Amino acid sequence: MPWKVSTHVKERARFIEAWLEGEHPSMAALCIEFGISRKTGYKWVSRFKEGGFQGLHDRSKRFKRHPNTTPQEVVDIIVGARKRHPTWGPKKIHTWLERRGEQVPAVSTVGEILRREGMVVKRRRKPRPGEYSNGLSAQDKPNAVWGADFKGGFRLASGGQKCYPLTISDG
Repeated sequence: MPWKVSTHVKERARFIEAWLEGEHPSMAALCIEFGISRKTGYKWVSRFKEGGFQGLHDRSKRFKRHPNTTPQEVVDIIVGARKRHPTWGPKKIHTWLERRGEQVPAVSTVGEILRREGMVVKRRRKPRPGEYSNGLSAQDKPNAVWGADFKGGFRLASGGQKCYPLTISDG
């Protein structure tokens, strides 16, 4: 004899069909037969009344609304600012919102809103410059190749005089 294979949805449908037939004296007796609590039984009857047999499928556990969602009014202000000033980026729009005294999301959020609304053109990154291919200069006699490095000015600790170090080397 093969195993009986059943899904949650099929079991819920069997439960609803038994409930619709009305052969059980009470909801409690029906729930005991199916091995579920009365609370669960009433939940599936309620979902059946709302959506028929399609209502017996598992619902998404995802949030219907995220608590940190940027309000639509702020999104509209950001989009409007970008339409009026197409050259403004997220930093400039963020600063503009701060000066207006609006509720200000983070600069990254402003950038994400502009990207989501299709107002940002993704730029191609410039390729990194390659390594030096010619190597060091050849030196065939003294003073043929020189190197100089100016390191910038600073004050000496003993007396506060300014010092401008310049390093010169003969290859």
